[in-house]
Amino acid sequence: MLASGQVGAVGRVASIPRQFTGEWDTVLAACKSREGDDHLSLSTAQVWFYESIGPVQSLRVLGPLDIVVDAQMSGEGETWLAHYHFRLSRDKRSLSLLDEGQPVVYQRCPMPLPRPRAGRSALKGAPIHPISASPSRISP
Repeated sequence: MLASGQVGAVGRVASIPRQFTGEWDTVLAACKSREGDDHLSLSTAQVWFYESIGPVQSLRVLGPLDIVVDAQMSGEGETWLAHYHFRLSRDKRSLSLLDEGQPVVYQRCPMPLPRPRAGRSALKGAPIHPISASPSRISP
């Protein structure tokens, strides 16, 4: 097993490498508010979409800019194992979520934004991010 965050070789790691972490949105102007449907937060141990969140269960480094994350997601009273393939651009300003069909491209937000307090559901009733909500996107 590779050391946490090491990306020099293909293999498994214990946490998301730091170059992938941060706040991301499909529309850069939407970074000011974390309430957009297409907002994504990545920490070394967690994936957080609009209304779903989950700890990393496993992670494979395919290359210095390419990882696959399995996370135990939960949102709106449901839980599921999700499989996400993230690829950073060379300049590390954009992050693609590779999935069935066209990739979703996120822009790196300029600065971290404060997280809502645990248990707070300011976004209750809003739709879950479509990528994180679909159990059909789970891969073995």
